[in-house]
Amino acid sequence: MNKQLKNMTKDLNKVIADNKDHSNANCKKRSMIEISQMWSAPLPPPNLFKQYEEVLPGLGDRITTMAEKNQKHRISMERLMLWGETSLNVLGLLLSFLIVVLGMLLGVYLIIKDKSIEGFLSILTPLGIMGGAFILQKRRERKQ
Repeated sequence: MNKQLKNMTKDLNKVIADNKDHSNANCKKRSMIEISQMWSAPLPPPNLFKQYEEVLPGLGDRITTMAEKNQKHRISMERLMLWGETSLNVLGLLLSFLIVVLGMLLGVYLIIKDKSIEGFLSILTPLGIMGGAFILQKRRERKQ
């Protein structure tokens, strides 16, 4: 990067020198070069890291500590989100199981009380609803 910058500076100085030779009082030229540098990592590249240390001793260590804390925070948040999603999935399974069991118990009770049609419907309805929900969920997962 520094080699490129030196070459660009030489080229710019040459352009400026050439323009001085050909300039007149009525013509003014301006040249501007903008150099920017970006990075997407939490820590700057080593050459900038050194410059930070030159500006304020200990700043590089503070930047490293900040990046480490940020990473620990991100990991803990991801862990918390994963735990929350897992908990919701388990809760959904338990509640659906409870609904099916209660529906079946209601069906058995109705059959015992000589209401066989209502009893069989009470057994089959929760099973059909949960089966339909399962099939719908699988279709959604395939689309994604």
